[in-house]
Amino acid sequence: MNPRLLLIEPNGIIQRFEQWLWRSQQAEVDIAINGDRALELANRHLYDVIIVNPELEDEFDGFEAILAIKHHTINHQVPFMLVTSNETLSYLRQAIELDINWYMIRPLNKAITKAAMNWIKEPKPRPSCLIVHNRHLIAS
Repeated sequence: MNPRLLLIEPNGIIQRFEQWLWRSQQAEVDIAINGDRALELANRHLYDVIIVNPELEDEFDGFEAILAIKHHTINHQVPFMLVTSNETLSYLRQAIELDINWYMIRPLNKAITKAAMNWIKEPKPRPSCLIVHNRHLIAS
């Protein structure tokens, strides 16, 4: 069975590219453009991993969406991956505080998504807070 992912990303171009990357690794990908839609989907389906852009628009930012999903949906124990273009220390701190499993700086590529899919398929427990920057794993 293929892993099922929820991609929470407001940018349509990035959605299509990252959906293609994850599907190239045999994942089923649902897309939410904002926190409200993410909560709706996270209440309907159990995911293997949820991928979040912290720069969401509308009512929730990505970190608020993660907290809401963890506290108010059936996906309360699902691993999270944060994917961002911003290299801010505050994002990294928040990711660590929220026990985010992967923190990735764009651009993503097939090698990164392949490594992430291998991690998703690993038996649990798995290591937390893997950090990918400039296409290299820099901390775990």
